[in-house]
Amino acid sequence: EFRRVLFRSRSRARPRSGGPSARTGATARAGAQRSASSATCAVSCEVGVVCRRAARQVRIAKNSISATGVGLHSGERVKLTLHPAAPDTGIVFRRTDLPAQDEVAVRPALVNDTRLSSTLVTETGVRVGTIEHLMSAFAGLGIDNLVVEVTAAEIPIMDGSAAPFIYLLQSAGVVEQSVPKRFIRVKQPVEIVEGDKWVRLDPMDGFKITLSIEFNHPAFNLAPQKEIGRAHV
Repeated sequence: EFRRVLFRSRSRARPRSGGPSARTGATARAGAQRSASSATCAVSCEVGVVCRRAARQVRIAKNSISATGVGLHSGERVKLTLHPAAPDTGIVFRRTDLPAQDEVAVRPALVNDTRLSSTLVTETGVRVGTIEHLMSAFAGLGIDNLVVEVTAAEIPIMDGSAAPFIYLLQSAGVVEQSVPKRFIRVKQPVEIVEGDKWVRLDPMDGFKITLSIEFNHPAFNLAPQKEIGRAHV
């Protein structure tokens, strides 16, 4: 499903510089550079690791654990509970505040709203918003199977980073299941261009990310955060 969505939106055109809007780029190529105009401040950073001893078994939280916070955009108080799940469950959000306790399985095609946050929306209109920090924690710790119960339509913002969720998962414990992980291997370049924003994946023996963001604002003249987990977005 992920590959289908990527290739359906693929474009070979390169973004043009200039214009009043923000320009955002990400690439898996080493050493890729984007020039900024004199009126624009830019922040860029690079993260790389050669995955020689990456985890080969799927991972879950060992125990259930809960936290309570407030939704950034809704202002609602929300309780979040993480539960271990069986192999091949994937990441599933369960809206316990709804009568049917609807479940939303994480799929790329369900990313319907990205205004100020990442929101999953099902065909029946069930929403789970501001999932990006929690999903970053899952990715960082290699979590594959988990049921996330929430009592509202938005994940609590906590401190605005992935760090509280990483702490929550480490407190619950992380264990491996006796099932091998499945990987997506990039075999040829894939690029998506939308206006003056673009993202590109290139084959590589390892894993490396180069990213940059440009806005006409002095706040983006700051040095990038060294610790991704503590980065506030």
